[in-house]
Amino acid sequence: LISIIIPCHNSANYIKETLLSIYHQSYQNFEIIAIDDGSNDNTLEILYEEAKKESRLKVLSQENTYCVKARIHAIQYARGDYLVCLDSDDLLGIDYLKVCVDAAEADKKLAIVYTDAFLFGARNKPWKLPKFALPDFLLQNCIYITALIRKKDYDAVGGFDSNMTFIEDWELFISIIKNGGKVKQIHQPLFYYRQRLDESSVSNLASDIKVSD
Repeated sequence: LISIIIPCHNSANYIKETLLSIYHQSYQNFEIIAIDDGSNDNTLEILYEEAKKESRLKVLSQENTYCVKARIHAIQYARGDYLVCLDSDDLLGIDYLKVCVDAAEADKKLAIVYTDAFLFGARNKPWKLPKFALPDFLLQNCIYITALIRKKDYDAVGGFDSNMTFIEDWELFISIIKNGGKVKQIHQPLFYYRQRLDESSVSNLASDIKVSD
């Protein structure tokens, strides 16, 4: 089982498309936990409507904090062996879950699995992620937050740091690797990372150091 975690804040224009990319996955053993982080648009109403149609979608809500705390809150309800933390405006290619979980099941030492990716929206082109390698990874993060994470490895390091509001994914990955977790980068472009035209999204702000060309 894969638990897909989606923090949402004013995501009404994007969340249906994001959910559709999950519903259409070739690997169907998943649950979705979407948490509305104090939206002031109709995001929460859309989530409730979607949950009426899709029994695997669980909807939570809270007062606005920040996506890190919302994500941590949602993960408390996760039942899966794996986590996939998906931003509410990004998309999964149809085989993303299958390719990642197949790799993780084939090698039980893998704690983090991710694929190559595309940028879309303000920029439409392959996302030129550096090849994963230590010690380069300690200087520049090359793993996006939507990597498949083995839940027991997430738990072993205490999960995301709730005090962080930036690069919390990088900090988590470093902790998992330091604890002995292995990483696999799969060279198939199966993840779609939205760059909003108005550059208003958390993903735009948090990825400035990652997306530079």
